[in-house]
Amino acid sequence: MTASGVIAVAAAAVDITPDHAAPLAGFGRRVDWTRIDSPIEMNAVGFRDASGRRAVVVSADLLFVGPTLEAALVERAVARGLRRSDIFVAATHTHFAPSVDPTKSMLGRPSDAYIDFVAARGGRLIDEVTRDFAACHARRGGGGSRAGINRRRDWPLPYLRRHFALKPDGAGGWRLVGPSIRPTFGTAAMAPNQAGPSDPAITVWLLTDAAGAVVGVVWHFTCHPTGAPDPDAVTAEFPGIVRAALRARFGAGLPVVFLQGFAGDVRPRVPDRDAGVVHAFRRLVVGPKFAEFDRAGWERWAGALSDDVMRAVDDARSRAAAALSGTIASAAFDVELTALAPAAEAGRVVPFRRLRIGDALDLVGVGAEPLQGLAPMVSSAGITPVGYVGDAFGYWPPDSERPRGGYEVDGFMPLFGLPGRLAPGLDRVFRDAVGRLAAPD
Repeated sequence: MTASGVIAVAAAAVDITPDHAAPLAGFGRRVDWTRIDSPIEMNAVGFRDASGRRAVVVSADLLFVGPTLEAALVERAVARGLRRSDIFVAATHTHFAPSVDPTKSMLGRPSDAYIDFVAARGGRLIDEVTRDFAACHARRGGGGSRAGINRRRDWPLPYLRRHFALKPDGAGGWRLVGPSIRPTFGTAAMAPNQAGPSDPAITVWLLTDAAGAVVGVVWHFTCHPTGAPDPDAVTAEFPGIVRAALRARFGAGLPVVFLQGFAGDVRPRVPDRDAGVVHAFRRLVVGPKFAEFDRAGWERWAGALSDDVMRAVDDARSRAAAALSGTIASAAFDVELTALAPAAEAGRVVPFRRLRIGDALDLVGVGAEPLQGLAPMVSSAGITPVGYVGDAFGYWPPDSERPRGGYEVDGFMPLFGLPGRLAPGLDRVFRDAVGRLAAPD
């Protein structure tokens, strides 16, 4: 048992790089990955307070965690004596990992063998971070980065856009139809919006042992990991680049938990290399678009973000170390998915989770891809908003974005296996769910 008021820590990492062919999740791929660009991992930090209560924060290099994997990890944690609300499982949202989410097969067909592989390794990770705790000090630092940019841009002219639809398959299910190319007018295009909301903040928590050695890192940023130039290669994307830099500084194998923010409408800031008449004509036909990174450009972008994270690390190291102390508290509330998408399958829920670790971490997680307009409904002093938690159903736009339309409002739903449209007035649902987390215990 740790000393009164002191929270002890255990941290670990496990490799989940696939060892067999499987389609990658994201971008609606239909082909298997072709090579490993960088390893993908699951990282976790476990905590134990003076009463013996334990909690775990898990970060997985996946597009989504999905219901099957989350259930396996929660079951393992509960078997180890944890409360269900004391395990916080989130995806980094890399678009370059095999799918483990059977609810979104249209984004990439899930491999049962890979799900079993990740669940087995994740289970052993849970075991490792729920034993052998050691007293810990924590330092919190902050910084910023211009790596991300809002991706919803109003465009006054008609343009061509890919369109998908779900149609009944005759057997009680749905089949994806498309893409068809249709003229579009009056909806937000997926293109750089310099004036749109984004979150430049970087937050870093350094966990150190009694001798001052860093034993784990938790960091938070808000940006889609979609910039890697090879669409068919496995990679952890920028979370892996930052992880490698942290390990180069603090030691090989360092557990690094990355928590993704409300990144539904934020993606990498790609320099626009196109110019001239051809570019202007293309914009008239297909509307504004993001340029794509080449290999050198993506490495520069990810390297610059990594440097920004290291400056936040330096900020944390400049602060006095304090013993991680207090108590563990948590809260959980589930919203029926049919309250958001009335035509969705009954029985699915959208999880809202809060986990507070003493005076160091206070996380509010949402099982969705929340857009930036929802962040002010969560953020307050010391609270960190996290998206892509557990069974994330899809995009959650604020009411203010609904009239603008676009992919994050209605275009995403067929690819995510959701028929119909989102219900109106979802800000009230979001605020109510967050309010249910106000008093974790």
